[in-house]
Amino acid sequence: MKAKKEKIPKEPKQEKEKKDRKGVLVGARLKYWFMEFKLGRSSVFFKNSAKMIGWICAFATGIFTIIAIIYHSYGQLTVKVDKEICEKGIFLSTDREDNDDAYKTRLMSNSIDDCDNISIEDLPDDLHTGDYEGAHNGKNYIAFSFYVVNGGKENVDYKYTVSITSRKKNVDHAMWLMLYKEDELNIYAKPRPDGSPERQYAYKDFKISSALKKNKSDYITQLSETNRSNLTDKDMDVLGITHLNGLYELATTPHEEELVICTGIDKKIKPKQKRKYTLVAWLEGEDPECVDAIRGGSIGFEVKYELADEESVKEDAKKKKDK
Repeated sequence: MKAKKEKIPKEPKQEKEKKDRKGVLVGARLKYWFMEFKLGRSSVFFKNSAKMIGWICAFATGIFTIIAIIYHSYGQLTVKVDKEICEKGIFLSTDREDNDDAYKTRLMSNSIDDCDNISIEDLPDDLHTGDYEGAHNGKNYIAFSFYVVNGGKENVDYKYTVSITSRKKNVDHAMWLMLYKEDELNIYAKPRPDGSPERQYAYKDFKISSALKKNKSDYITQLSETNRSNLTDKDMDVLGITHLNGLYELATTPHEEELVICTGIDKKIKPKQKRKYTLVAWLEGEDPECVDAIRGGSIGFEVKYELADEESVKEDAKKKKDK
């Protein structure tokens, strides 16, 4: 015989809704209690937990923003000497006077913000001959002058490397760089996609030719029908070149590697001798890759000095011979 089941009366609809709301409220309390526990607060239920989390996130974001601003304001150019060459007495300075307190192992230059493109023809003539020391940036170019100083007791051969340490939005494709070593000037730019050197043309000699005292022929060529140098038919079409008589070409030295702009050897710096260097960088408006797509980009550089070993000296000699 089976027992008869008693029917359980159904709850009124209003009572059920009250219990449901209570369950939601308890769930909410547990949720906020868990959040407060994670934040390390003592109260069990704190209605403004979400607001507190928002303030914490905003604070953290502010801290990271400040760090980013500090990094940016410290500069986009670093010059340094390594430990071995420092032990030989080689130091850096932005002071032409013999001041031991000015000798450094690292120098940094401030960056510039919101710069626009310019032409190499717009650069001042006296960037390396003037009374400049340290940073002397213009509105649309970076310029930094410094000295390599031998504070030791023997002649030293050293190697320098100019490299790209950071880049954004392919700014390096339109960036040109000049490096003055005393009165010797070299001009560098990333090669074109076909591997040929970046270049520009004019129907008069370039203003920069006056600074190219030792190696003008390496950079500037007067073209003719029998000597077109790097000029292509495409160049002529794009630039509207109709004849070659009186046309000058300014061709840059291509970067040595993807992130290495140039390397070189400077021999026998004597004790107490100083050698002046000036680095200038800008966005070249005549460069075909200076386009709107690179707006908002950035770039950072490093110049490093180290001892030159025998192999480096041989490689540098071969490079100069091939050039």
